[in-house]
Amino acid sequence: MWYDPSKPKDIPQWAHLHLVTVLKVDPDTLAGLKCAERPDYEGNIPVMRVRLYELDAASAGARITSYESLDRHPRLILYEGYRTLAGEQVFLESTSRSPGQDASHRKPSNRAAG
Repeated sequence: MWYDPSKPKDIPQWAHLHLVTVLKVDPDTLAGLKCAERPDYEGNIPVMRVRLYELDAASAGARITSYESLDRHPRLILYEGYRTLAGEQVFLESTSRSPGQDASHRKPSNRAAG
């Protein structure tokens, strides 16, 4: 799987779909978010980890170049989780900074994530 960790990306379709349908996030609030991702393992299952973040005027000095660079700017992360590379499970949760979100969606969903 090819990915370029040096560039912010738009939210992947599977993450957008999960946020809107499972977490009931207003799609209009997702328009300005960016995504940083990296391959990893959850136990012995290969996954793609994602962090969805917001760059605004207040965070203009933050230079986000990779998934790991968000470790230095945790206040920017709104959602975090992963998708199994086989695509059967999605796990995303809102961070404490995500406004109006119920943090009870902590179990992976067992639906196909197209």
